[in-house]
Amino acid sequence: RDREIALLRDAIERDLAELNAILDAAEDPEKSINQLLIEMRSNQREAKEQVAQAMVEEKKLQRKLKDAQSKALEWKQKAKVAVQRGNDELAKQALGRAKSEAELAQEMAKSAEVQRRAVENLKVALKSLDKKIEEAKRRKHVLLARKKTVEASVKIGSTASNIKLDSN
Repeated sequence: RDREIALLRDAIERDLAELNAILDAAEDPEKSINQLLIEMRSNQREAKEQVAQAMVEEKKLQRKLKDAQSKALEWKQKAKVAVQRGNDELAKQALGRAKSEAELAQEMAKSAEVQRRAVENLKVALKSLDKKIEEAKRRKHVLLARKKTVEASVKIGSTASNIKLDSN
């Protein structure tokens, strides 16, 4: 999961670098930004899928943890019953199984915690990507507004030149 998070963060940084490069030297900024937004949305979809998969895995680990904990308790109960019936050999076996299940539960708890952290990190990376997409959209709108302003200024300048030429 750490590798996936690192890859996602690299994609975000790469997308931002591309956006800045586009804004700095774009021939057709609108087309370039639209292409970048398409790529960023694709990365966003992939990130959402990763988050969903990680959450499914987290739920599976939680279920396995609860199952191992329940089995450990069951075997402890069986050991108590065996002792009450005077069957020490059966009690030993049951305690051995209870210990194995408890150890499995401890391992599952560790795995579940690692997975929980991975899910949280993926969610943070996804939120960051969402913010970057919104920033790219804002930049696109600003760029388009500037473009329209320049086009209007050029048109006004051209019209003014034509008026001067006509009046001479």
